[in-house]
Amino acid sequence: MPRVSIAIRAFRRRWLSEAIASVLAQTHRDLELVIYDDAGDLEPVAAGFGDPRVRYHRAEARLTASGRFAAAAAQCRGEYIGILDDDDRYDPTFVATLVQVLDSDPRCGVAFCRSVWDDAGELVVPRDPRPAGSQADYVESMLRHGWWTAFSQMLIRRSALEAAFRDQPLPPDVGPDTFINLRIGLAGWTHVLVDGLLSRRRWHAGQLTREFPVADDMAIATFRRLAIADGILASVRDQQLARSHLVRAVHALRAGDVGQARVDVAAAASLAPSAWRAERRALALAVAGGPAGILAARLWATCSPRGRRRARAPDRVGHR
Repeated sequence: MPRVSIAIRAFRRRWLSEAIASVLAQTHRDLELVIYDDAGDLEPVAAGFGDPRVRYHRAEARLTASGRFAAAAAQCRGEYIGILDDDDRYDPTFVATLVQVLDSDPRCGVAFCRSVWDDAGELVVPRDPRPAGSQADYVESMLRHGWWTAFSQMLIRRSALEAAFRDQPLPPDVGPDTFINLRIGLAGWTHVLVDGLLSRRRWHAGQLTREFPVADDMAIATFRRLAIADGILASVRDQQLARSHLVRAVHALRAGDVGQARVDVAAAASLAPSAWRAERRALALAVAGGPAGILAARLWATCSPRGRRRARAPDRVGHR
């Protein structure tokens, strides 16, 4: 069996060859590459590489994001598992560097690296305040600051992944990367950050995380379904859930759905009355304004510095 399994959840032909090539070019050779084909017509791309380490699997049905993760991970046989998005790619030393971290620390459940955004050829290196090494209070930091770690940045220890699913099975409607990272941390495993730009992620309009309402619905489901026994962490989780409702309220207003925006503002107030007060007041006024509020939300997105920044690749890690 290979030490490392990398799975690509493939449904876009455009960048798939680059993603595959980046895996096969790794300096760590003891690996397999699983192409989980969610489009159903990508086998020629996989077969074209002629590498015996490549295993092709055609999806039997279209699944949600978390369903695709579970199905792709189930095909992996290695001790360490990586999930690479089909529009991203690895640096040649990505696997070797993260394997070394996992090998050296048996309590490390996730080894991850810093990444570079490729925004139509412009490379953006996000500012990241996190120090390299083992991350203290990782779950609280993720929830409080929005320091999410994408699958394309990490390798997961299989036993840590199994522990996360044992404590709470993966729900069908959540964001799998956020949910699994949090569950691994809650199960007592550590996250270790490598101080290297070993992953290149592509910023483009077709990303699932930029689609409304899919991305917002998934974020809300992630925090609503996340089981946390610790009362303090649960309170921080509720603040993050409230924030996700406010983000969806903004997007709903831009889409002209005042009713959905009103529901989300009320939900945020109920979940975390003392958090995001200024944002709630501004959105409540916009909701009350009806058509004027819709116009204000659209102008904010296109004209304000913060709104324009959200349309570009993130220049820092965490909430924007």
